[in-house]
Amino acid sequence: MRLQGQSEPQPDLAVVSNRSYLDAHPGPEDVHLLIEVADTSLTYDRTVKVPLNARHGIPEVWLIDLPGETVEVYREPSPDGYRHLRRYGPGQRIQSLRVPEVELDPVELFR
Repeated sequence: MRLQGQSEPQPDLAVVSNRSYLDAHPGPEDVHLLIEVADTSLTYDRTVKVPLNARHGIPEVWLIDLPGETVEVYREPSPDGYRHLRRYGPGQRIQSLRVPEVELDPVELFR
């Protein structure tokens, strides 16, 4: 995924538009959902990668916090960060707004 110039952050998972990427990496306009899985990188992901994605208009980011056994869902990007953050724990089903087929109960991650 390319955000600008040489900036190519590598998310753990990206759901992108269905088109050919043989000639170029997906750009922000192609991304529907990013998922980051964080253990030791949690602080970096929260303070660097998530705000970077917001500034580039990525509509939805899920940050899986392994030590905290929660999933942080970021929505409504702006130049100043995401306007909406909600944390989900086991038993709280998450459904992507942009890709409704993507659903998850965090208990499935933290067994």
